Amino acid sequence: MGLATAPPSADAQRRVVKVDALARVLQVPSSVLSFLEGQFPEVRSISTPLGRAYRMVDAMFLAGLVEALYHEGRPFRDVQEEARSSGRTTLVRRGAALIKVDLASLKAERPAAAVPPDAIVRRRGPQAAPASSAPEAIGTDAILAELMDCVRLLAQARREEAPRD
Repeated sequence: MGLATAPPSADAQRRVVKVDALARVLQVPSSVLSFLEGQFPEVRSISTPLGRAYRMVDAMFLAGLVEALYHEGRPFRDVQEEARSSGRTTLVRRGAALIKVDLASLKAERPAAAVPPDAIVRRRGPQAAPASSAPEAIGTDAILAELMDCVRLLAQARREEAPRD
């Protein structure tokens, strides 16, 4: 794959590319892109309403990294040194050639149809229960007393099952 002759335009730098779409184009799992993002702190993903995405220049840099690592089979340390010594421009140009900066197919995908009102939707993360449906508060003394009863019952059951000589 040939190198691009010009750096990416300002318009290309403003666009974002979804992580999944970039992984499909580069034919690598998205976890590889996450790993590379962790190894190169200058690359950051952006959280969008449609999911994680990369700025276009970061996507081109990642594409250049993937080409050097996977297509050329170069060692990771060599590629890391090249990125640090060249200020990442060579890898960005190589990545631009790889994904052809014309990424019309990678534009942000449209969101799925609206969720029907009768669908069951479970939100992620901790959720505060509505005040009207909150169970009555149980005191720690009551919980401790119930726990002690369980311990007594368990000890009694063990004594009954113990083999007698």
